Amino acid sequence: MIAQGQRSEPLKRKKKEESVVMVKAEGKSFVDIVKTLKEKVDIDQIGVKVRKLQKTGKGDLRVMVEGSEEMATKLHKEIQRKIEDVQVTTRKLGTTTIFILGIDPSTKEQEVRQAVATEIKVSESDIQIRALKKDKFGDQTVIAEVPRDQAAPLIKSRKIRIGWTDCGVRERMDIDRCFRCLEYGHKTRSCTAEIDRSNDCIDRCFRCLEYGHKTRSCTAEIDRSNDCIKCGEKGHKGPGVPTPTFMGLKILQTNLGRGRAAHDLAYATAKQKGVELLIVCEPNKTITKSSEWIKDERGDVAVLFINKTLSVTGTNVDMEEYVEKVDEIANHMRSSKREAVLAGDINAKSHLWESPTRDKKGDHWAEWIAELGLVCHNTGGRPTFVRGEANSFIDVTLSTPKMASLEGKQTRS
Repeated sequence: MIAQGQRSEPLKRKKKEESVVMVKAEGKSFVDIVKTLKEKVDIDQIGVKVRKLQKTGKGDLRVMVEGSEEMATKLHKEIQRKIEDVQVTTRKLGTTTIFILGIDPSTKEQEVRQAVATEIKVSESDIQIRALKKDKFGDQTVIAEVPRDQAAPLIKSRKIRIGWTDCGVRERMDIDRCFRCLEYGHKTRSCTAEIDRSNDCIDRCFRCLEYGHKTRSCTAEIDRSNDCIKCGEKGHKGPGVPTPTFMGLKILQTNLGRGRAAHDLAYATAKQKGVELLIVCEPNKTITKSSEWIKDERGDVAVLFINKTLSVTGTNVDMEEYVEKVDEIANHMRSSKREAVLAGDINAKSHLWESPTRDKKGDHWAEWIAELGLVCHNTGGRPTFVRGEANSFIDVTLSTPKMASLEGKQTRS
């Protein structure tokens, strides 16, 4: 029974602390690794409690250890002492993966680890460098796992100084994808699709889409890397999904941060939801090379459409040029006297689209919105872009009143 005036709240279960020990043995199967481990390592004797054994995608062993990282380290040392020819690594759960960009080519892995540890105030042993590779410009990019809580300020600042260079920092965005049906939004183990497309990726080149060789050894003249591996359509890389029949105009607007996976997900969602107009801010430039996409001159905005007249322009410019572009768009809308939709990452803040702050760009837009009688479709007071603790309200969808009467308008990120 609940007394009057009291609030019933669900009990919060405290999450147990866990760490992970990864075990890899060349030439041995997952079953062989587990069998050897159980025969030679007595976890009761060393006082370690194992919650679960898991097989990784590469066939290695992941050991989930209850307790602090000290427990995992104890198991780590025991495995190395008792078993030869195995690679053992330890990490604490609750990590996040980051990309560090623009590192000068002379920088070594240890320098990166030391810089990151100093920046976020953790031990160097808490920083796991998964890859250090050169990009096409000759700089280096690092993929690293860092403690999630301590990394939040670093991700928000989006930069770190390594040596003489200010390097960019980006958080990896994980998107669930099933490698059985090749759709997004779920994992393979929970797939219920009737069609199994997993064989479409085996022993296949993702450049020419032919079988029998890998991408690194491809010599084909035609590059089809932006075509769908299943249906052959251009402009996306997931399986083709038939577009449903619907009434009215349906718009999906999104900011993708240049990500390939996010681009594929947006396209697949648009096809699945029957969207007529896909508006993408910060698109992946490689994917939008397809002639089906309409882009601005800087590649900051891309549009895929079916049956409406559009114009595309970028807003990542200085204030003077920005005002000129806005005036040009608004004057075109006023003189054409046609129904229109205007949407994008407009880099402006105004209470009209429920931004908590305002700026000169937003005030300039507000004057034109009032003069043209445009309708703003942003609702809910929620940010349209979120990454870590950072967020913004600069992705906006506007339309003329008659277009506003159509159903299916969405402003998403």
